[in-house]
Amino acid sequence: MRNGHFLTRTRQSNTYIVDKLLAPNRLSLWGSCPGEGKSLCAGALGYAIPYEANFLNMGVTLGNVMFIDSENRLDILQSRALNIKKGYEKDGYSMKGDVDFQHYSGFLLDDKSTWQKIEQEIRGLSPSLIILDHLACFHHQDEDRETSMKRVTTALEELMGVSNSSILVLHHFNKSDGTFFKRLRGSSALYAKTDVACEIRALSTNNGRLETIGFIPQARKEITPDSLRIKVEEGTDCGGNALKVSHSPFYI
Repeated sequence: MRNGHFLTRTRQSNTYIVDKLLAPNRLSLWGSCPGEGKSLCAGALGYAIPYEANFLNMGVTLGNVMFIDSENRLDILQSRALNIKKGYEKDGYSMKGDVDFQHYSGFLLDDKSTWQKIEQEIRGLSPSLIILDHLACFHHQDEDRETSMKRVTTALEELMGVSNSSILVLHHFNKSDGTFFKRLRGSSALYAKTDVACEIRALSTNNGRLETIGFIPQARKEITPDSLRIKVEEGTDCGGNALKVSHSPFYI
């Protein structure tokens, strides 16, 4: 495209899967120490999209979601998903899209022989978002080597391209102190490829259950949401436990 045409071409308006948080066909990264609330928050986000429900006071575009999980036990995933669904339905939302769980699928980003089933599922579902929990379960590369992690990021980009999906990667810290980047497990190759990176941090618990969670975006590219606190609510309405996460008025 010649320069004159490039400068005068009408620019497309920004669209989001989740307003100012997730854009289409982008890679996002949530990091934390184990047990800080990554999976819980990702579950609430993943169901907000097919329910077309606001997520932490951010608007959502209706779509399908795929979870690929090799971290959590099946019974925990099932219980949490049912409770999250009840939480949205308690607020008056109804499910309009689809959710697909691939649990302990044997899928590896760095082994194309394991891709066939996942690719078929992705093409059939056409998810706007794919959530991987957690990254180390899906490759055999050395996370401390840049060349090795570039193979992983290249595979993530290829996975996004199967159906033009966005991907949210859940990843662990290997240190408890320092900046987000220094605590993040592995080389800088993954972090450099992400459009949105957020720290998930447990702020308070009640009888061993998460009560408030810090959602702390890192300064990235054109998308950097505000930091905020997430309030986790659990109740016994809707014929059983209901679980909701909501935006707290107290900013971090």
